Amino acid sequence: DGSLPAQSFSVSPDATMTLSLNVDESEILSVNLGQSAVVTLDSDESEEYSGSVKSIDRVGVSTGGVTVYTADIEIEKQEGMLAGMSASATITIEGVDGVMLIPVDALQKTRSGYFVYTSLGEDGSMGGMKEVTVGISNANFVEITSGLESGDTVYYKEKAVDFFTMMAMRRGGYSGSSGAR
Repeated sequence: DGSLPAQSFSVSPDATMTLSLNVDESEILSVNLGQSAVVTLDSDESEEYSGSVKSIDRVGVSTGGVTVYTADIEIEKQEGMLAGMSASATITIEGVDGVMLIPVDALQKTRSGYFVYTSLGEDGSMGGMKEVTVGISNANFVEITSGLESGDTVYYKEKAVDFFTMMAMRRGGYSGSSGAR
């Protein structure tokens, strides 16, 4: 007769969860609606959940000289997820597959470009300076687009990281922690 049944669909308010992520002012312009994100719950860090950026506040909050903006990431709700749980998220800004990555600490900079050390002397001194071209990077790794081949060995000294630097690195790189709602 052309009329719809009394219940043609239902809406479940528990189908998704939203994670509100604080993004530093130096990074917010790189965050866009629809970008993919990986979320881990502090209660089970072995599981990763895929999500995407659903909203971005364009009005920041300044605290202690640092301005942050809120980006909401939506993920499908899974069993065991509860509102208010602590979580961490990483938003993918740019990515490439099948590339050569080295630790940022291994990259050396000169006025004319970048190089890496490819040999180690018996006395522990590094040598074999090899010029490289770099691509995208994050706080931990840098893409090498030319200058090295698969199987090449790169030598470097890891930089010591104090607690405050480690916490700043954890909060940077388009990552953060917050409570889910």
